[in-house]
Amino acid sequence: MIFRVALSELFTSDSLVLEAVSDLTPLLAISVLLNGIQPILSGVAVGSGWQALVAYVNLVCYYVIGLPVGCVLG
Repeated sequence: MIFRVALSELFTSDSLVLEAVSDLTPLLAISVLLNGIQPILSGVAVGSGWQALVAYVNLVCYYVIGLPVGCVLG
Protein backbone atom coordinates (compact mmCIF):
# COMPACT_ATOMS: atom_id res chain seq x y z
CA MET A 1 0.00 0.00 0.00
CA ILE A 2 2.95 2.32 0.38
CA PHE A 3 3.73 2.11 -3.35
CA ARG A 4 0.19 2.55 -4.63
CA VAL A 5 0.86 5.93 -6.24
CA ALA A 6 4.27 5.00 -7.62
CA LEU A 7 3.01 1.75 -9.13
CA SER A 8 -0.03 3.39 -10.68
CA GLU A 9 2.17 6.08 -12.23
CA LEU A 10 3.97 3.34 -14.16
CA PHE A 11 0.76 2.64 -16.07
CA THR A 12 -0.95 6.02 -16.42
CA SER A 13 -0.44 9.73 -16.00
CA ASP A 14 -4.15 10.58 -15.82
CA SER A 15 -4.81 12.24 -12.46
CA LEU A 16 -8.36 10.88 -12.26
CA VAL A 17 -7.13 7.30 -12.70
CA LEU A 18 -4.30 7.84 -10.22
CA GLU A 19 -6.77 9.11 -7.62
CA ALA A 20 -9.13 6.17 -8.21
CA VAL A 21 -6.29 3.67 -7.86
CA SER A 22 -5.12 5.35 -4.67
CA ASP A 23 -8.64 5.26 -3.21
CA LEU A 24 -9.33 1.63 -4.18
CA THR A 25 -6.01 0.09 -3.14
CA PRO A 26 -7.04 -0.52 0.51
CA LEU A 27 -10.20 -2.30 -0.66
CA LEU A 28 -8.12 -4.47 -2.99
CA ALA A 29 -5.70 -5.31 -0.17
CA ILE A 30 -8.54 -6.46 2.09
CA SER A 31 -10.08 -8.47 -0.74
CA VAL A 32 -6.81 -10.23 -1.53
CA LEU A 33 -6.32 -11.07 2.15
CA LEU A 34 -9.81 -12.53 2.52
CA ASN A 35 -9.55 -14.43 -0.77
CA GLY A 36 -6.36 -16.02 0.52
CA ILE A 37 -7.96 -17.19 3.76
CA GLN A 38 -11.09 -18.68 2.16
CA PRO A 39 -9.44 -21.63 0.34
CA ILE A 40 -7.46 -22.51 3.45
CA LEU A 41 -10.58 -22.66 5.60
CA SER A 42 -12.43 -24.60 2.88
CA GLY A 43 -9.58 -27.11 2.76
CA VAL A 44 -9.67 -27.54 6.52
CA ALA A 45 -13.44 -28.09 6.43
CA VAL A 46 -13.16 -30.63 3.59
CA GLY A 47 -10.36 -32.40 5.45
CA SER A 48 -12.62 -32.57 8.50
CA GLY A 49 -15.29 -34.36 6.48
CA TRP A 50 -17.63 -31.40 5.98
CA GLN A 51 -17.69 -31.55 2.16
CA ALA A 52 -21.45 -31.00 1.91
CA LEU A 53 -21.34 -27.96 4.19
CA VAL A 54 -18.48 -26.45 2.17
CA ALA A 55 -20.39 -27.01 -1.07
CA TYR A 56 -23.53 -25.32 0.28
CA VAL A 57 -21.60 -22.39 1.74
CA ASN A 58 -19.75 -21.85 -1.55
CA LEU A 59 -22.98 -22.01 -3.56
CA VAL A 60 -24.72 -19.51 -1.31
CA CYS A 61 -21.76 -17.14 -1.14
CA TYR A 62 -21.05 -17.11 -4.86
CA TYR A 63 -24.51 -17.31 -6.40
CA VAL A 64 -26.93 -15.95 -3.79
CA ILE A 65 -24.70 -13.19 -2.41
CA GLY A 66 -21.81 -12.59 -4.82
CA LEU A 67 -23.62 -12.60 -8.15
CA PRO A 68 -26.36 -10.11 -7.16
CA VAL A 69 -23.87 -7.82 -5.41
CA GLY A 70 -21.62 -7.94 -8.47
CA CYS A 71 -24.53 -7.06 -10.75
CA VAL A 72 -25.60 -4.16 -8.55
CA LEU A 73 -22.09 -2.76 -8.21
CA GLY A 74 -21.44 -3.28 -11.92
